[in-house]
Amino acid sequence: PGVDVCCSIRLLHAVLNACVRWMDFKHLDLALREFHRREPSLPCRRYTYFLAIRGNAALGRTDAAQALWKSMLRRNVEPTAVLVACMINTLVIGGCVEEALQIFRAWQGKGC
Repeated sequence: PGVDVCCSIRLLHAVLNACVRWMDFKHLDLALREFHRREPSLPCRRYTYFLAIRGNAALGRTDAAQALWKSMLRRNVEPTAVLVACMINTLVIGGCVEEALQIFRAWQGKGC
């Protein structure tokens, strides 16, 4: 509270990473809510999306992770193999196996 975690992408990365690592779900929730609100105007990179998707997975928010994935693709940010695996893992844990298979098949031949 009182800290703008989105004022710097590096700060956002540090906060999301620390919150997931230390299982601080209260602050993770606050940081992700702010990120979701401001994501369209932020200079997001692959690592930004990886951390946000991983954070949403930790909170059980499969829908929010899917929305980020779609936003990432709309912004022409091409995922790494690790990011694809993170999204597939998030979907499987969230019970969205068909969607996970679709992503796997879509990125399978693209070096992921």
